[in-house]
Amino acid sequence: MPSPIIFDPATATRTAREIRASDTAFGSGSVGSGAIAPDAVLSGQVGPGEIGTIHLASGVIGTGISATVLINETTYVAAEAINPGQPLAISTNPAESGKVSVARAASGTMPAFGLALGSGAINTVIPVHHQGLFENAAALSGQAIVKGASVFVAPDGRLSSTPPVGSGVVQQKVGVGYGGSGESLYFDPSRETVDILF
Repeated sequence: MPSPIIFDPATATRTAREIRASDTAFGSGSVGSGAIAPDAVLSGQVGPGEIGTIHLASGVIGTGISATVLINETTYVAAEAINPGQPLAISTNPAESGKVSVARAASGTMPAFGLALGSGAINTVIPVHHQGLFENAAALSGQAIVKGASVFVAPDGRLSSTPPVGSGVVQQKVGVGYGGSGESLYFDPSRETVDILF
């Protein structure tokens, strides 16, 4: 069974490891050390989306490390330079088959399917978050996300709570602002886009 990926939003670092008995603060009524026998939970017994960041109370994993457990993450090769927190789309350039590029609210660069968890230059592997709570104040800094408001892909390859407008713009709702000052969002990209023709 693969180890969960432990992510520290304060330092934007990730590590794949088993949850240790010394880890604390999984929330009230959590399963603690010794509560599950070795190999008691086998691959295939827990379905997709049944355990995720919204099912775990925020807290501390390890000594003094604030963290979120990410379940819904994969890696892709970057078709261009990418920064953490940018919305990503599968590149439409045939020469970049299967690579990801920054989603911009325009035809040919949409729809967004994930958010970059790390930065990468062209042809480097980057981790991508597909759905769920995204908490990374540094990656979302300067993006116009409002708590409780819908979040859209912006024309500049960032995120905004203001839907983009103008001729040739493609609108896509990708989530809802979650944190107090735009430092987190619940990422759940719509499969539908709206083309603005005038």
